[in-house]
Amino acid sequence: MLALLGAGSFWTMNAMNVYATSARLHSEAIAKAEQQVDAVLTKVPFDPVANPQLIPAVLTPGTTTQNGVLIYKDPVTSQVTVTGTMTTVVTDTGLAGTVGSTPTDLNIWQATVTVAWMFRGKNYSVSLDTMRAGNQ
Repeated sequence: MLALLGAGSFWTMNAMNVYATSARLHSEAIAKAEQQVDAVLTKVPFDPVANPQLIPAVLTPGTTTQNGVLIYKDPVTSQVTVTGTMTTVVTDTGLAGTVGSTPTDLNIWQATVTVAWMFRGKNYSVSLDTMRAGNQ
């Protein structure tokens, strides 16, 4: 009976540790995505109607993929234990507003940042969206 209790306790503690690690990885991945969203929202100048256009690299329309993004590094050994992939998709929403009778392009661009990683043979991902208007 004591062995059964010990085995059950060990299994429970192991399951709790796996869950805690998974939650930690999720938090770290969200932080990476938030850093990319912050870059999308703050890099200047962003004036898509200027001639020539003033568009920071992070806001280049299309899909950008970064492999080997650090998700988690062991704080004791400094060994990188989990890496992932960050994909940023930037598009012009094409939204327009009408002033009087003249439609005007609002120059609002959308960015979707997805961070994906694998932990214990299972795929995980988080995705954040944001929009940004030109600085004109």
